[in-house]
Amino acid sequence: MALVLRNARPNTQEIYLLADKNKFAAVADRLLNADQDIMEDMARRMADGEHVRPETDKEKQCMQIICDLDGVAGNVKGTKMTRMYMNNEIWSLISAKGASSWYITLSPVDTRHPLSIYYTLQHGKLEQINALPKNECTWKIIDNPVAAARFFNFVCNLFIEEVLRCKEENK
Repeated sequence: MALVLRNARPNTQEIYLLADKNKFAAVADRLLNADQDIMEDMARRMADGEHVRPETDKEKQCMQIICDLDGVAGNVKGTKMTRMYMNNEIWSLISAKGASSWYITLSPVDTRHPLSIYYTLQHGKLEQINALPKNECTWKIIDNPVAAARFFNFVCNLFIEEVLRCKEENK
């Protein structure tokens, strides 16, 4: 109930703002003079999934009413039209600026990362990580694919949680 009340006031203000616009008289005139039978027929055809193209003047007038209502719905938060407008804005931004691209390489066999080396040392201590020569670190990682998989899993989960900000709630 609180959510409905919280959203009702801003949405009501949007409708009042439309009423204050200079096209209010034209919208009201279209609503009063619209043919109800044609409006019902067009609404039924649209609900059935048909792409409706207005051909007569009365159908064009009814289609304009639908466009007017879409204009109001586009300003009301949470409606399908708001999402459609946001989607159009995103596609316009992508068209204007180009799609963002990330090139990320995650290696399951990172021979230099301390955590990767720590996973390979089955009973090792953190002090041993720095003491190992590089070629020995490489061979320990190659000899222990389970440790490499654990490290890769950790890095992937860390990337998903921290960079993409998608944390699993039931973990």
